[in-house]
Amino acid sequence: MSVEAQAMVPTHLQDVENLAGTPRFHEVTPEGLVVLTVQGDQLSARDLDAVYRFRLQQYRYRGWVSEEALAKLGLTAEPYGAAALTDLHTLVIEQQTAIVRGYGTLASPPILPGQKLGDTDRNHYVIERDYGIDLAEILDPRTPTEAVKEGKRLIRDYGMPRSRAGASVPWWVYLAWTTGCVSVLSTSNGAAIVGDAKERGATYQLALIGFSVRSLECDALAPGKDDIFAPMWTQEDQSHPFILTDEERRLSSTREYLHEVLLSASDTSISQLLKDFRGTCD
Repeated sequence: MSVEAQAMVPTHLQDVENLAGTPRFHEVTPEGLVVLTVQGDQLSARDLDAVYRFRLQQYRYRGWVSEEALAKLGLTAEPYGAAALTDLHTLVIEQQTAIVRGYGTLASPPILPGQKLGDTDRNHYVIERDYGIDLAEILDPRTPTEAVKEGKRLIRDYGMPRSRAGASVPWWVYLAWTTGCVSVLSTSNGAAIVGDAKERGATYQLALIGFSVRSLECDALAPGKDDIFAPMWTQEDQSHPFILTDEERRLSSTREYLHEVLLSASDTSISQLLKDFRGTCD
């Protein structure tokens, strides 16, 4: 089966109706999508495995994965460890079929109580390793590491047919994903969400939904030969690191407005509506 064909095979969650505990976010959309933000340990083991299969599947479809490295390692899912159980996972799932249609995560490396960004023995964030940066030199080194989370894998299922539901999926992912972001940003004056994205893509959209966005003009380090995501770093339009805060205090009101827009099932461009809304708030 070709890579494209494999990527088109739907990913199903089998136990999503039996979550352990209450989701951080839960909504059923007018288009029949279930939107959830849950901690990894709220999912069954097989559903968590399915989430990481979906992540790898979608990156393969986009051509961001080295098929040679995958074959060498014998991987059918993106590797993950114990941190996946405490990471927050946002999922958009078809209500009738339980097919995953959208995803995002809010993650962090293993953190020890009381650790600060300036501590030399702390674990590093993925963007620090990928871009050769030190967040302690960019943010306040006194910031607790538990107040800095990493936004990752904000994606829509490439196999989903074009439709109004399909167009809404990325925005539902953003809305549900920001539930965790709001919680993190309220913990400390130096709190931040970090990650990387293309400036004309997710970085622009994150500003639209109310974040204060700071982009860092630095390039990724050259990938290792066995890096399964090596092709991702050779694209013409490269990603750059970002720092998200709520410095302008727009996030709460914009999230409320976005929620209203999504529930209205409007055919108007959501990007344009958010752009107009931002203009009324200036």
